[in-house]
Amino acid sequence: MSEKKSGVNSPVLHLPVKDRLKASMGIVKRFVGENGIKAVRRQTVVDGFHIRHWLNMRRMDYHRGKLPNWLIKELEALPGWSWHPVEENRKKNFALLKEYLKHYSWDELTSKTIVDGVFLGAWVLSCRKSYAKGTIPSWLVEELEALPDWTWVTEDSKKVKLELLLEYLEENGWDHFHTRMIYKNKRIGTFVQSCRTRFHQGKMEPEEVKTLEAIPGWKWKDDRRVLLARRRSALLKQHVLENGWDDVNGRLRIDDEPIGTWMIGCRVRQKKGKLSEWLINELESIPGWQWNT
Repeated sequence: MSEKKSGVNSPVLHLPVKDRLKASMGIVKRFVGENGIKAVRRQTVVDGFHIRHWLNMRRMDYHRGKLPNWLIKELEALPGWSWHPVEENRKKNFALLKEYLKHYSWDELTSKTIVDGVFLGAWVLSCRKSYAKGTIPSWLVEELEALPDWTWVTEDSKKVKLELLLEYLEENGWDHFHTRMIYKNKRIGTFVQSCRTRFHQGKMEPEEVKTLEAIPGWKWKDDRRVLLARRRSALLKQHVLENGWDDVNGRLRIDDEPIGTWMIGCRVRQKKGKLSEWLINELESIPGWQWNT
């Protein structure tokens, strides 16, 4: 395990490597002893020593199995210490939300609602944002969706995204639409995905069902392979238009998508007569596209 810098002007950094951990732990113990573990914030600095950053690095070392036993014991002796603080906060906040809903309705929960010192409404909003980004843990998704009347999209947000979806479709249609589609800074792709999920879970009002089914080309279930192909062809086209073909090869990745290997696979399937006509047309619309390379 290597000791990483956690302060710009901290005297700890000038100590021999073997003494840094002990000196750093000493600073942490003094601060926590005087202020408590909850007082450790992102901006907490003592004599140039960034306590929270150092603690996070030690948690990473612990999960990698690279933290010495003596330091594990020292950290676990800190009042309120946790190796998984983010996860435990999520569990605590969810329990608060569940208890809150026993006495109040969703309409009474606002971004300013505070329960036991927790901005509960703001936390719920952050959960919805994390879901849209795909960064929320699956267990929390299941727990939230099990709550009565839970929705990933609020009513006001639904109206805005529905209007933007209709505007987008009027201009572009469904051909290039995918679940990560962003239009005018709104994640309309995630909105469509959320609508389909709620419909299949039986959590959608009849009027909303009628509104969505009135959209030309609307489907309650879309082929994931088609959505993926639309996204990857759009990414490739944008890349070529901006950068040309010079770096397009089998190793090319764009937004963590394996565009290069996917492109090779398309050429192979086309030769075998197994590539969809719409995808053939889409690829041939990319300037400079060739089936034989």
